[in-house]
Amino acid sequence: KKTAEEIAKLKAEVRGSKDQFDKLRLAKEQQKLDEAEALKPVKELEKELFKMKANMTFAMKNREDGLSPEELLVKRPMWEIRDECDDIDDDLQKLIPDCVRLEQIVEQKIGKPEESASEKSDDESDKSSESAESEKPPPETKEERLERLAREKAERGVAREEEKKSRIAKATYDREWKHFRETTRKDQFLSDLLEKILMYLEYGTNVTTLTPQGLERRFAFFSKGRKSMTFVPAVRDGAVPNRKDVIRTCDLSKVAGIHMGQHSPFFQIQLRKFAGRVDPARSEPPPPVEEMDISNLHRYYYRSFSIQFPTKEEGFIDFVCDTDTDFEALVVALHRVSGRNATWGKNLFIELAANIDNLSEAEKLLCENIHLTPDEYLNCKDIVLLRDDKLFVTLHDLRVLTALDLYHSQKLLEMWLKQKWIVRRQVNYYKYQEVIAEEAARKAAQEEAEREAALHAEEQPEEGAEEGDDDDDEDDDDDD
Repeated sequence: KKTAEEIAKLKAEVRGSKDQFDKLRLAKEQQKLDEAEALKPVKELEKELFKMKANMTFAMKNREDGLSPEELLVKRPMWEIRDECDDIDDDLQKLIPDCVRLEQIVEQKIGKPEESASEKSDDESDKSSESAESEKPPPETKEERLERLAREKAERGVAREEEKKSRIAKATYDREWKHFRETTRKDQFLSDLLEKILMYLEYGTNVTTLTPQGLERRFAFFSKGRKSMTFVPAVRDGAVPNRKDVIRTCDLSKVAGIHMGQHSPFFQIQLRKFAGRVDPARSEPPPPVEEMDISNLHRYYYRSFSIQFPTKEEGFIDFVCDTDTDFEALVVALHRVSGRNATWGKNLFIELAANIDNLSEAEKLLCENIHLTPDEYLNCKDIVLLRDDKLFVTLHDLRVLTALDLYHSQKLLEMWLKQKWIVRRQVNYYKYQEVIAEEAARKAAQEEAEREAALHAEEQPEEGAEEGDDDDDEDDDDDD
């Protein structure tokens, strides 16, 4: 009976604590609702402010969308003149009421005393004499005339230079703005792609692991916090894995290295059993995963990697991925989660490869480290660096254009940044400075040739003008 009374007392205390907790929770929720209600007017004002800023930003861009730089250069002076005419028309509309009132005042002679006929005639004669004297300009000397012509010529030259600089600046800005908007969209797509990779690995995928007993199929997945990787028995496509039947769990914060290829002790033991094997090319697809065994394991070289741990007890975990997509996802995710660089177990031998002489020492070292042949590297270089239709490039562009995975695309980008072939423009955007410099120099040379031809035509007589035209033609040929 005493125990029952104590239990009842404890239950009453628990109920009281629960009631108090519920009251606190309800009070917190009510406080959040009150805060949200109080912030509603502020959020509406913020939305209106963002809309106004967006409208102000893109007001001058609507009529320029879809036009090429040449069309913009032709249409922009017309748009400026039209805008000026609209401004003048608005000013005139505002002045109309004042003009009407002034006309009425003049017609009714309000506030003006009447003048006699003699005074009117004297005033008219004085005005006519003054206007006649003012219409006669003072004689201009030869020195003043030469000085005036030189001053006007200098002013015309300065105006032409300013106009040329303005045209180049506008063309450059329009081109940068167009590609910048496209680049921000691609950069956001890349960020979403990396997050989707990690979410995909949180669900998990089938992999082949190499153990002392041989090749074993496992289902590998990341934990919700992305701190560890767990292995359970493999499942068929579409089946739900049993996540409670854990075979092994490894802490990803303890990863000491990520080695791509087949270079761990277990890999080497199995490969030594079959002599005379030939390493496959990167572009050669391996057989389907159902046909994998120890005898053809070397053909899956570019889908294999190993995770190394610091202690001998943990050792290595050797993977063979089912697809190139799984290989890319696992390498990128392990690199981001563990912070360890993924490297190939050995360098690629390219000394006898074609076009090796077209590479610098830094490029040769890069090809050896990331397993690219000289032909593949030069093709990537031609596609990305030598194309002049882009001002900005992201990691997503490199991945799409070169058909490499994200990790090796990142290595290419780092090397080109180090060589200053691409320079960092913002945090994630890169700009081809050479393209802008060449285009600006070409337009400046063309404008300079046109200006020189106009100056020769103005200063020289007709015979001299013909000679000047011949000289200009020769200059144009040299420029071409």
